[in-house]
Parts: sequence; structure tokens; C-alpha cells
Amino acid sequence: ASDAGAGGPLSLGDPSGAEAGSAISRLAPPSVRPSPAKPGGERPPPLGRVIGNRDFVVTVACHEEAVVVTPGGATFAWPAQGDGKDIDAALVQTISQLVARRQATVRAGEPPYRPVLRFLVHDGGRRTYHHVYPLLERLRFAMVREDVQED
Repeated sequence: ASDAGAGGPLSLGDPSGAEAGSAISRLAPPSVRPSPAKPGGERPPPLGRVIGNRDFVVTVACHEEAVVVTPGGATFAWPAQGDGKDIDAALVQTISQLVARRQATVRAGEPPYRPVLRFLVHDGGRRTYHHVYPLLERLRFAMVREDVQED
């Protein structure tokens, strides 16, 4: 009589199956291998729970005369006369630096943050939005627009 299937299909000769589990985990790619147990028998939480949402939302509130960028609360107002190109450059640089600082906090093995520009267009801020949007479009971040109705 043959005992080829005595321990089940994954037993590899060990009726308890313990050896089979370790053999399979060694064959699996590192991203699928089970996490090593911590002292005391606890396993670390799955990476997805530790990392959570990787969106980094930068809000650009467009008002009639100015733009407010959060986080940070930086305000940019364009003069009625003049070109304002230095203000345009400062706005783009501020947002680029915000994202770069956040990306610098990414640890080895973690995915990078996903920058999202959220435009809040207040009443009277459409002209400002149409001025700022092309400037920030060059950064190639995801963009979302919300119109704010003020009563």
C-alpha cells in the first residue's frame, strides 16, 4: 500500500502539515509571505491598515482677490495693476514644496503619497480659479473642483 496521500496534498510527508506550510511560504514572493510573529505570538497589522489613505490633499481656496493654500494657510493676492508673475511662481513653488516635504516623510517600503489639489471656488472666485488652474496643471497632480455657495 502506498501512503502518497496519507497526510493530504500539502503535507510533503509531514502528517501535521507544519513543514508544508513553511515550504509553501518559502516559495511565495516576499509580498505574500506571512509576517513573522512578534514576541508573545502577535503578528503586526497588515501594511494596508498601517498605511491607510495615501492621498495628500492640498486645498486651494479661490476668492475674488486671492488664493489661500492649506495646509499652511499661505495667501496669495494679485495686484490690480501689473503682471503678478512673481506671485504665480511663488504659488507653484509653495505647493511643490508642500508636496515634496510630505513625500520626504515616506519610509522605505511604503508607497508615496498621492497629491490631490482640491479647488474650493467661492462666489466671485471663478476668475481667480481660471487664472490659477493652468499654473498648477503643470504639476500633474490630481485635481478636484468644488463650488462653494455662500448665503
